[in-house]
Amino acid sequence: MELLEAKDAIFRLIGQFHHARKTDDGEFYIYNYCESALESAFTVLGIEEDYIKLIDFCQMWEDNNRAIWAINRPNEPYCSATADMYYKTFIEDYEHWINWLNETD
Repeated sequence: MELLEAKDAIFRLIGQFHHARKTDDGEFYIYNYCESALESAFTVLGIEEDYIKLIDFCQMWEDNNRAIWAINRPNEPYCSATADMYYKTFIEDYEHWINWLNETD
């Protein structure tokens, strides 16, 4: 349980302080930028590459939440954040960030 909670904290920190990036393939990704703290966070989450598709990152986060839910509320149906909800939040943040960058040019 402690590892699941630690992973949840890492997902939250990445979500709060890290922007997704849109690449030429039209997909959104989360990159660790080879920064030691973020690289370590990726390692704890089991992400072996320096990047991960945003939707895959969001699904990992949901899966982690579901595991915590199953331990804390085994007889209740899951009704917390989903990968789609996280994904939409990242995209809104990305669009806001890009608009801000364009306004400051």
